[in-house]
Amino acid sequence: MESDQQRTFCKVFKNAMFPNGYASDIRRNVHVKEKKITRLKSHDNHVLLQDLLPLAVRRTLPERVIRISDMQRLQDEIAETLSLLEDIFLPSFFDIMVHLMVHLPAQAMIAGPVHFRSMWAVERYIGKLKGHVHTRSHVEGSIAEGYLFDESLTFCSHYLDDESQLNRARNDGGLDMEVDDTTPFFHNIGRGLAGKCMVMLDNKTWLQAHRYVLFNYDNIEPYLDKHMDYLSSIGVRSHREVKCVHYETFHEWFKLHVAEMGDEAPHEIKILAKEPNLVAMKYSSYTINGTDFHTQSYDEGRSFHGSGVALVAQTTSFAKGKGDNISVRNKTYYGIIKEILELNYQHEGKVVLFKCDWVDNRVEDEWVQTDQFGITSVNFKHFFNTGENISDEPFILATQATQVYYVEDPIDAEWSTVVVPSLYDIEESKDDNGGKMASANGRAKDGGVTEEQLKAVEYELPRSKTIEENDKRLAAVRATRASMQEDMEANQAPKKKRKAPSSAPISANEGRVLRSRVSKDQDHVDPEHQPSKEITCELDDEGSQKKGGRKITRKANIYARLNQPKIHIPLNGNGQPVGPDATEFANFIGTLVRKHISPAELDWRDVDVDKKLLVWETLKV
Repeated sequence: MESDQQRTFCKVFKNAMFPNGYASDIRRNVHVKEKKITRLKSHDNHVLLQDLLPLAVRRTLPERVIRISDMQRLQDEIAETLSLLEDIFLPSFFDIMVHLMVHLPAQAMIAGPVHFRSMWAVERYIGKLKGHVHTRSHVEGSIAEGYLFDESLTFCSHYLDDESQLNRARNDGGLDMEVDDTTPFFHNIGRGLAGKCMVMLDNKTWLQAHRYVLFNYDNIEPYLDKHMDYLSSIGVRSHREVKCVHYETFHEWFKLHVAEMGDEAPHEIKILAKEPNLVAMKYSSYTINGTDFHTQSYDEGRSFHGSGVALVAQTTSFAKGKGDNISVRNKTYYGIIKEILELNYQHEGKVVLFKCDWVDNRVEDEWVQTDQFGITSVNFKHFFNTGENISDEPFILATQATQVYYVEDPIDAEWSTVVVPSLYDIEESKDDNGGKMASANGRAKDGGVTEEQLKAVEYELPRSKTIEENDKRLAAVRATRASMQEDMEANQAPKKKRKAPSSAPISANEGRVLRSRVSKDQDHVDPEHQPSKEITCELDDEGSQKKGGRKITRKANIYARLNQPKIHIPLNGNGQPVGPDATEFANFIGTLVRKHISPAELDWRDVDVDKKLLVWETLKV
């Protein structure tokens, strides 16, 4: 390759940003000016060869890469090249990987491109077999026994009705996995990772999200058909007009229809008819099915990207003109996550949705293109269904999303290449939903939602108001703290001078306390500065160390000052303790909290007021 082609080749790797946990950040190992790629790990090399190398090659090499004449020339020259290298490098340099180059030209001439005979999957499986080895003196026996054990359990699990390795529902957040048969649609199998906050949805966003949930509910088909028949009966004639009115008014008709059904309606249908709250939970990062999804704003400034999504959806389109010619087909949509919302259906169920900007694919091969190599490119200058119009569909269910990442084209910056990451070591659960399709079968199964999570809305709003009131009170306290500090310094008794530790030699029979620099003899220790005895390690009669380990911090020296002058703790402008005794002050607060407050308390604002006052009074004494 020429110099410009080499730089273009390196730019492809330089522009790659992988999802979190898929591979390391290889951009720091790519040097475009020097045209070098250095210090990649084994897994990064696999990702580079599988995902990025085809993208780089298609921009630098001609379509017919392998020429028989070039392979023959390489095969004739490789032996002479290795002989010359033997005069420069040590013999240890020439391992099996260097010798492999002797056979590569012949393999290329016989078998063709390497991806048709890839051994990476085999190598990964061999690594799994090596994990069965527990007795190194009988390696083959351990592998055979482990393989037979694994295959037998896998075979038997196909005939088990209970949960097994093949049908186990994935639990990403330690959520309650108890299944309620009456509301399987609302079983969230994911959890929020970052950026959790409450938002008030506007009417347009609320309607778009609720519509999408209704049209993608598993058992909604009978109600859709009823509404279509109802529209036909009231005079809506053309199929095109029926579809438009059906999409715009179904949620209103559905609510009234379920109310008329009364107790005959299923429980899930009743929950959906109640409509979600205007207050929703918003996340910046969400994990589901072993994949971490991020919003575009969360990815900014980070070394990994998780905001790319793809969706295979069934679309209905009408032919040009006034006829009712309808075509139904599956299309792949590519987008970027803008928001992650969790709808709350009147505290009886929750649904997580991704709001995305979708690349315009309405015209074939215009802004979403697939070349002769099967590589898909998208243009992020052209979006549609962004949610600006009330008829847009920017949302998808979290269970429908497939994560992808985009690599910027080194030649045309407006275009990016779509790469679907290979998922390793993720067990696909058997499911009746037919895959990640944007249809009525696009959900996954999961456990229930706890009662505490259902009351999040009622808890967060008063909590926010309480925080604002506390901030105002804290500002008033800071205004008077300076004068109070001067009064405390005036009434403070002078400190006693610390006595230097005894310099007398300590025999092997005397106990020693590490990190204290004083003798075990308490006659030489100032009671005001008695050691806290956090970590001890004594010597026995023979002079060897006794294992002490970490002890509970009790701060007995502070409790011993009950009738002595108080320790003065100065504060900085932000109300934070500073000075030589600030660490001692913080450690003492920790002992009080551990003694009086239960570890089950997750939020300081939820602690009983009497317990807070007890800690405060003890601290003042």
